[in-house]
Parts: sequence; structure tokens; C-alpha cells
Amino acid sequence: MTQPIRIIPRLEFKGPNLIKGLEFEGNRSLGLLEDFAKIYSNCNFDEIFFYDIVASLYNQSFNFNSLNNISNLFNIPINLCGGFRNVRDIEYALKNGADKISLNTSLFNDKNLLKNLVKRYGSSTIISNIEYYKIDKKYILMTEFGRSPVNHDLIEWVKYLCDSGIGEIHLLNIKSDGYGNGIDYETIDIVSSNSNVPIVYGGGIGNEKHVLELCKKTDVSGISIASMFHYNYSKPNNKPYSNFKYKYLRNGDDIDTGNIDFINSGYGGLKDIFVKKQSVASLKKYLKKNNCNIRI
Repeated sequence: MTQPIRIIPRLEFKGPNLIKGLEFEGNRSLGLLEDFAKIYSNCNFDEIFFYDIVASLYNQSFNFNSLNNISNLFNIPINLCGGFRNVRDIEYALKNGADKISLNTSLFNDKNLLKNLVKRYGSSTIISNIEYYKIDKKYILMTEFGRSPVNHDLIEWVKYLCDSGIGEIHLLNIKSDGYGNGIDYETIDIVSSNSNVPIVYGGGIGNEKHVLELCKKTDVSGISIASMFHYNYSKPNNKPYSNFKYKYLRNGDDIDTGNIDFINSGYGGLKDIFVKKQSVASLKKYLKKNNCNIRI
């Protein structure tokens, strides 16, 4: 019997704040990462993915200050991503509650890193994001949370990851991020047919039917969801500051992001968002009712 498909909330953060945007751009604060982590700790999902979206871009290490004591909230696998470049970084993460480390930027910068890490920690611990744009059938692979393109062929990169012992591929469709406009089945099929490891997919998931289709039409091992869950749990906030933890917007190394109007009004002042709000519990109930192989 095949393994149940994992439902994975994806929490992207910058400084102390959980953020969300469109196509990995225009990110706005939804609230404190710590507050959302507490909410998700009471939800029945299968794994959780924390992504420090500026660590690689700013050449910083993963921001563990934002995750202080959060790992103690969960008894399911915790996947961390962002700013992991060497054994020392990963050793620290594993000692502080991580079960998996997801890499992207560092793998392009050091082609020997992946094999060395897999040899040291095992394939189940080391996984990789593939963050991509697809434009007119052409794939552009990206690093640094969608900021920097790299000149690599998608299929060749998938084969390199698998040959080097990667434990899993987390496929993130940047073009559909935040829009909830549907699933890129073509790319899932291409990656799956050239891979011998589990595939997790995220991007363009806007409602429960999209998730059900992924369960029924593909062989993905997990489904990574951000907007659909986050908007369900976010609340309007009357605080007059752009930062949720301090009374001013910080700059420099501690730069913050977002504005309060985003939570209250949506993108560009729009009252509507692009996804159907959904709780973890209601999604799983819907999937189970429709005979999807998931854990309840």
C-alpha cells in the first residue's frame, strides 16, 4: 500500500513575521511567526516547513531567533530552509529540533556539498527545493527565494540531485505562488518521471479541489500549502506599525517587511484574496470523504 499523502503547511518568514506575497514578491506581514506556529501546533497536519526567505539572499544563516522554542510545539517532522551552507549550520539545526534540512542556493554554489551531507546525515535528512518559473515551455531555475536565476536544465538538475542522494524534492512553482490558479501537472510529471525520490509540490493551490486533484492525478508524496491556510488563521490588526514585534520598521541587517493594511485589505487594496480560505481540519475531512489517501 502506498504511503498517505502528507499535508504540509509552508511558513515563509522574514525577521519575526510570517509573510506572504505573489510570485515570491511583494511580501507582506500576516502576523508574528510565533503566533502562527502556536496555531498550527494545534492542527492535525503531517509535517511543517519553515522557510527563512532572506537568509540566502542576505548571505546570513537561518534565523533561529524567530523560531525560539517553536520546535517544542510539534511532534511531527520539522523541515527548515534558508541559509544552510555547511555541516556546522546543519548540525546546529538538527540539535535545535529540525528533522529535515531543505537546500537550494547552496547546492548550486558548492557541487560537492550534497554528497558530503548525505553521506554524513543520510538521505532522509537532506532534501532540496526546486524553485522555478516556466515561461513558454522554458524552465528557469531560481535561487535566493526566487531572486536569482541559474543556468541549469531542469531535468539535468533533477538527475544530479537524485544521483547525489537527495532524499526528497520540494517543487515550488514561483509563477503561481499566491494566486491559487491551479496545478502545474506538466512539471510534476517531468520531475517525477526523471526522479527516484518523493516529490512535494507547492504553488497555485487555491482550494480543496486542487488538493484533491493532486492526490488523484499525481504520485506526489506531499502537498505544500501556504496562502490557503494562512489566510484562514490570520486576523485583521489595528496596530499602526509595519512590524508586529516592535514600534518601528527596522532597517539594515534586521530589515522587516510588510504593512498592516495588507491583512485588512488584501493585495493592492483589494478586498478579495486569490484563494479559498481553508483550515487543516476541514481540508483533511474533505479529502478523506473523497477517498484520498491521507492521515486523519
